[in-house]
Amino acid sequence: MANLGKTILQVKVIVIPLIIRNLYLTMKRIRWRLLFISLLVVGLVVVSSKNADGITGVLYGVPERGNNYPFPYFWYFYLISPVLLIGDSQIELIKKDIRIVTRVPYELYLLSTFFILFIAALFVGLLAVIADGFVVENPKFLFYVILFSFVSMAFIQAGTFVVGNYYVSSLCLFFLLILSIYSTKIDFINATMMARIDSLNRISNWVVLLILLLGSYSLCKIKIQTFDFI
Repeated sequence: MANLGKTILQVKVIVIPLIIRNLYLTMKRIRWRLLFISLLVVGLVVVSSKNADGITGVLYGVPERGNNYPFPYFWYFYLISPVLLIGDSQIELIKKDIRIVTRVPYELYLLSTFFILFIAALFVGLLAVIADGFVVENPKFLFYVILFSFVSMAFIQAGTFVVGNYYVSSLCLFFLLILSIYSTKIDFINATMMARIDSLNRISNWVVLLILLLGSYSLCKIKIQTFDFI
């Protein structure tokens, strides 16, 4: 009970104020991107809604077979929108701020940035739902897309700490998304397309996202402890 009480007190005194503080600093950095991405996501859903498709149309993607399908711009722009929204804000926050907040353990500070990444992915997903009139035909599919967006941003953050360049890490993801359009081998990305919805039912895809998330966190934790990236 004593350990539980200590944990609750730590959350109340350190974690919650830290998240609020970092959210405020993040919003100052991304406020113009927030406006642009919000308009982009709403625009994608509204245009798709004209064909009575809404979110389903935005995230339709392309079927697994056939080469005569147009490039799925709506699907592609939606998946990269959380990445464009957050950018390198959390990476810069860690580099410039983590040594200032000396009473916060590095692990908690890192978790606060991951929480903000999740909020960004959730925000884009909820914004699309609102723009579509609160219609969610497949909650499991939407949750997977949100989770994929979260893992993508975590992967980019870890990749930036490893290679030392945010743009290189982002381009790796952007290229991987394009590759998945023309190949059905990247199954955990297939599950983000309504046209390949069968992939959503494969447990392996959920496991891959979990492994990528834990791996990204571990890499970030190692780099923060060594401060090789500063």
